[in-house]
Amino acid sequence: MKTKIIILLLLCFTTALNAQEEDEVAEVSQEACQCLNDISIMLPQDEKYSEISDCISSSILGHQMNKTLMDLTNKVLDTINSNTGISTVDSLNIESNDIIIVADKNYKEIENYLLDNCDYMNSLMSNNDEKSENSVSDKEEALEHYYKGQEYFSQEKYNQAIQEYKKAIKKDRKFPFALDMLGYSYRRIGKYKEAIKYYNKSIKIDPNGRVPLMNKPIAYELLNDIDNAILGYLDFITVFPDDPEGYYGIGRMYHNKGDYEKALENTMRSYILYNKIKSPYARDAERNLGIFYRELKEKGQLELFKRIAKKYKINIEQ
Repeated sequence: MKTKIIILLLLCFTTALNAQEEDEVAEVSQEACQCLNDISIMLPQDEKYSEISDCISSSILGHQMNKTLMDLTNKVLDTINSNTGISTVDSLNIESNDIIIVADKNYKEIENYLLDNCDYMNSLMSNNDEKSENSVSDKEEALEHYYKGQEYFSQEKYNQAIQEYKKAIKKDRKFPFALDMLGYSYRRIGKYKEAIKYYNKSIKIDPNGRVPLMNKPIAYELLNDIDNAILGYLDFITVFPDDPEGYYGIGRMYHNKGDYEKALENTMRSYILYNKIKSPYARDAERNLGIFYRELKEKGQLELFKRIAKKYKINIEQ
């Protein structure tokens, strides 16, 4: 069975949303972002993805239903106003044969908007606390400070979160989750070297920790240290060979270095894996593939794109 990038080339060749649609996407996305705040950052990955999808779909449905009711209300008012000779209206029939609810209208565009503009969406996507034997503290006071830190983090109060995570570590120096979130919080306030320091401490305690292995190369990228970022992603892939995050990240790094073959190899693999687990990040992989396609077309090197797409059984439709 072939995987279709339908397309991907959406980014290169399809008509952009009109101004009204862009406004609707922004409005629905803002509603969805509010909904996401009710999703616990501690949920397992698959449950997070499911709840994110439910928030987007329910926001789309709610927006369309409200818009439909508003349109009907306006029709009633227009009809009443047009009957100027009638002083009172006991009953009124309004014919409307064009009420259409489109399930998941502009879903992909809304998903992209959230990834670009909703901080909590990215917090949910980036923070996958998968418990291991060494990851969680058995000390009650350490856990209390950790959960206070999580509350501050969800409110984007990163400095307060850092203080709570540090208190958690004082109560339990071998508490990888707290070290992970210290690293992530420092990253969010732009202190990337501090972030790497805490990721390394976490990895030393739990070499299979997903969060520090995933976020360490991102911190290196933000320092513009692409070579160390690549090494970090390779470490992640070694531990998590079936996780799309490593392939997506290293694909971006190879693109930064101008190595299109490795960029395509890894990004196509990530695209397939993201779709397999129904991750919103499939949109990001799709968008990057569209960029690679356009750049290779300009360079007259589309055969490279087509060859690797064929290898991964991806059928390109233009």
